[in-house]
Amino acid sequence: RAGPKDRSSRLLIRLEDGRELRLRETGTKQRAWAKLIVMFHYELIVSSIQVAWDVLTPRHRARPAIIDVPLDVKSDAGILLVTNLITLTPGTLTTNVNDDHFMVHALSKEGIDEMREGEMERRILRLKV
Repeated sequence: RAGPKDRSSRLLIRLEDGRELRLRETGTKQRAWAKLIVMFHYELIVSSIQVAWDVLTPRHRARPAIIDVPLDVKSDAGILLVTNLITLTPGTLTTNVNDDHFMVHALSKEGIDEMREGEMERRILRLKV
C-alpha cells in the first residue's frame, strides 16, 4: 500500500521473485509500454481461442483476405514492432512493408476490422520509438 508521500504510484507489479515494480503516473512511457504489453497479451489469447475454435469446429468462419493498412509509424523500430506484433497474433500475418503502408493477411473479418482501427499502432506511436 502506498503511503501519503507516494501517491504518484498507480500500478504495482509483483514479480515472481518477490520484487515489486511500480509504474508512476509521471512515467508515461513506462505506462504506455505496460498498456501495450497487456493489450497484446489480451489480443493473443482472444485470437488464439478464435483460431482454435475455427479449426476444431465443423463450421469454418474464416474468410481470409489481404488488406492494405496505412502506416503512421515512421521509425524503423516502430515499424518493426508493429509488424512483428501483428505477425505474432494468431490469424494475422504481415506480408509486405513499405514506408507508408503494409499488407496484412487476416483469417477473419474481425482481424481485418482490428487492422483498420489501428489500435496497436496508436499505442506504439505513444511510445515514441
